[in-house]
Amino acid sequence: MIRAGLFVGILVCLLRCSHGQSLPTVWDEQERSQYPSPRDDFAACGRSNYSWVCDPNRQFTTEQVDELNSILDEIHMSQCPCGVRCPTASTTDNGFIVILAIVESYIYHGGEEPFERWFREEKQTDARCGEDAIVFYDFAIKRMKVSTGLRAFQTLTDDIIETIRAPFDSKLTSSNRDENFEGLKGFFGVANTVYRGTYTPPGLKVWAHMLIAAGASLAFIFLASMLFCTCTSCKTFWGEKPQPVPKEVQEEEDIGKSAGRVPFYHIMPSGVKGDDGDSLIDPDMSGEGTITPAVPADDFAMMSKVGAGRKGRRV
Repeated sequence: MIRAGLFVGILVCLLRCSHGQSLPTVWDEQERSQYPSPRDDFAACGRSNYSWVCDPNRQFTTEQVDELNSILDEIHMSQCPCGVRCPTASTTDNGFIVILAIVESYIYHGGEEPFERWFREEKQTDARCGEDAIVFYDFAIKRMKVSTGLRAFQTLTDDIIETIRAPFDSKLTSSNRDENFEGLKGFFGVANTVYRGTYTPPGLKVWAHMLIAAGASLAFIFLASMLFCTCTSCKTFWGEKPQPVPKEVQEEEDIGKSAGRVPFYHIMPSGVKGDDGDSLIDPDMSGEGTITPAVPADDFAMMSKVGAGRKGRRV
């Protein structure tokens, strides 16, 4: 009888351990230290090999977990986002890290660090530059929460998470486990496109992207043209110097300024004749009773030169 009882006890223990019943079904801050990592203790997570999904309470079937793990593995099979921290041997299978942690129930007592953040900081050891994200799903309240590292957050922001989760909210909060699975599968499928840079926000079609690109190109061309025109209009930009003022013109300007009068070529006194002997001022326009002011000798000499140069033109 003793041997039979011992055998039954061992058999029950093996059955409980094989079905993950040795771990808590209701988790909290004190119990969560027992939560396994699918990268280190995959057997406790219900997996037969290293995995990206941990389901210690067996909420999903093996086939469902395999499908979810396949999507998360595809996310990881991408270019390494860590720059100089990426391994030199291979960068095609060191992409973003996304781990799904599932519990049957989790109780918050208040004040403690959220489970998903705690798991990322304490259990997740594969990240190099914060390229990791932990997705936590609580079956009891049908709630999904996400904690991202610094590098992962630059790609999968909080706003994007809310945007891509919205279409699947009805399934994620459903009382049906199969629908919960479909909701997680849909969310991870879109997240995969975000991490790979092929995500198109809802309501923004391909033609909209093309229109935005065309508008940006036109704006660039316009600004470049404005800059070119501005630069070409500035002679100093091209090293050109202003053309010098002719010496005779400058002397004439200086004479006008020094005499306190307008330049002499703005004044044509009566009686000045051209080369052909004709008066340069029409007598009818000069006025009969007008007294001709005296012209200084210097100004008159200069005007004689200009008059000679006009070849007898009338003004």
